[in-house]
Order: sequence, then structure tokens, then C-alpha cells
Amino acid sequence: MEDYKDHIDQELFEQIEAYLLDSMTTEERSRFETQLAADPSLQKELELQRQLLAIVSVESFNAAPKSAPIHTAKIRSISKWYWAAAAVLIFISGFWFFQNQTATPQKLANQYFSPDPGLPVTMSSSSQYQFYDGMVSYKEADYEKAIAIWKSIATTNRQSDTLQYFIGVAYLNRDQYNDALQQLLPLAEGNSKWKEKASWYLSLTYLKLNQPQKAQKWLQTIPSYPEAPDLLEAINHLTGD
Repeated sequence: MEDYKDHIDQELFEQIEAYLLDSMTTEERSRFETQLAADPSLQKELELQRQLLAIVSVESFNAAPKSAPIHTAKIRSISKWYWAAAAVLIFISGFWFFQNQTATPQKLANQYFSPDPGLPVTMSSSSQYQFYDGMVSYKEADYEKAIAIWKSIATTNRQSDTLQYFIGVAYLNRDQYNDALQQLLPLAEGNSKWKEKASWYLSLTYLKLNQPQKAQKWLQTIPSYPEAPDLLEAINHLTGD
């Protein structure tokens, strides 16, 4: 398949489709055939789509009843053509879509990423007021304000693992990946109660940084974490491992 076009744009795809389904005007067909004669890669692409059309048409024919009353034969023939044409459109459209979608680490990260929902907010403890004040901002998706509040706590008190974790995921939610790594990496490497979650978000951070091998490393440490095995399999497929 390496001799075929790796990607065809929407306009060219529609031209090929119209040519194969004989829905071009005489002038459009003449222009297309002139272009076809001068472009070997287009000829091969057309042949590929023609083969797909033939496959679907054969399958449609094989799926049709083997015998039919004479008075309904014409109706069935017309119906078979329309169903085959619809199947071809769906099949080729799907082929075009997947042909033009290139999987990347960043796309995988976006597919699996959802922000940590945060902790339930309570203001009953005055000693934790600032932390939960920051959590309110976090839940409102004002991550910049949440980080500012939490970092002010960290400068005056010993930073807890919980505080460090939420600063890390807040940075990740703001696409500040290197800052997120600084917060999450020590938690994933240690014995924190946030170890698994930190490893999960760490792997997503590395994917967003286009470093799938490092993402694989951390996913392998959390085999029981929801979605981790699926994401690891997707990365393995992407990298050919």
C-alpha cells in the first residue's frame, strides 16, 4: 500500500466517489480523466477505491436472496443497487476518515484525559480554610487562582502530599506540563496515598509532551488503575511495541 497516496483531501475523495458512481457531468468527467492520465498516484488511488466498491458490491449480491419471484426481480435488482451504493458510500467514507486520521500521543492523551474532580469542599476546619478556598476555585475551573492560593500555603507551611498533588493536576489542567511534572513525579516515585493517581496523570502529561515511552513506564506501574491497561495497549499499538 505504500505506493498509494497516504492522505487524500475531501475534494479529491468526492471526485473519486463521483467518478466511480458515474455521477459526474460530461465536462467534470473529462477534466478528471485528464488529471488521472497525468497522475500515476491518483490512478492507484482510484484503483484502490474501485476494488473497495467491487468488494462491497459482491458482498451485497451474496447477501441477496438466491431466488425471487419473477414479478419482483426488477424491484429487487433496483433495491440491491441502492443498498450497495449506500454501503459503498459508508465504507469508502469510513476508509477515507481513518486514512486521514493520524494517531498521536497528544490525541491519545486528550482522549483519555479528564480533570480530577477534586475533594468535597468543607469550611468546618479553620486550619484548612485556605486549602478548601483553593478547592472552590479549582472546582470552578479557575486553576490559576487555585494554584496561587495553594502555593501561598506551601510557602508558609510544610507542603502535604495532597496539596502537592492538586497543585500538580491544576498545572496540568492549565497545560503547564513541566510544572505539573515537578509536582507529580515525586508523588509517583514515593509511597504517597496519591501515588496511583499521580502516576496516571504523569503518564498523560508525558503523552502531551510527546514522550510515549515515559508514559508507558508509569502506566506499567498501575495495572489495576481504571483505563490504564487500555491506554497502555493504545500506546503500544502506536509505538509498535
